[in-house]
Amino acid sequence: MSTYHPKFGNLLTSREVSDMTGFTMNQLRYFRQTPEKSPFPFIRKGQTTLYREQDIQKYVEQNGAIGEEYIVPEGFDPAPLVNPTFEAKSNKDFSAMAKILTRNAWSKWTETLTLAGTMEITDAYQFLEDETVRLYKLKNGVDLREKHPDQNMDFYLRKNDPLAFWEGRTYATRSLARTLYNWDLTDEDILNAPIGDNPPAKID
Repeated sequence: MSTYHPKFGNLLTSREVSDMTGFTMNQLRYFRQTPEKSPFPFIRKGQTTLYREQDIQKYVEQNGAIGEEYIVPEGFDPAPLVNPTFEAKSNKDFSAMAKILTRNAWSKWTETLTLAGTMEITDAYQFLEDETVRLYKLKNGVDLREKHPDQNMDFYLRKNDPLAFWEGRTYATRSLARTLYNWDLTDEDILNAPIGDNPPAKID
């Protein structure tokens, strides 16, 4: 996540700039080694390089992000795409969303979103419960409230149906982040990004 500097404003890491612009980490490294060829400014502090978020946003607005091209050789029958409706315009949002995995959905992201978000905490937790049920059903065809009637989805599922809990909770946390950050993502984007170990082998 970006950090704030009183002089330069929000600062981004190379990985965040790569996600926003489409430049690879190697390309960004080349630009740092040959600053006269860099398409945007950067800040060097010792061995660390950071970028002003406003500079990167201005670059993307003026030039657009670099999109990917899927080139299939003639005669090759490719495997089905994971998310065929994915649009390059949502690359930055998709990359941010895909970092929400089962190992951090419960601890890091839930705490960040519910305590630092613009939604009341009780509303946020109700949103998470509702989205857990809705998105799990959308993905698996199973209604968790019908499967576990009269139960608190949060605590009951985590203890008695951890596979469903961690999968559904990860989708729901992504959906909450999408709502709070206005990410340009569809339910399909949320459901098709890998979610990691389920249940997680390690909780951050």
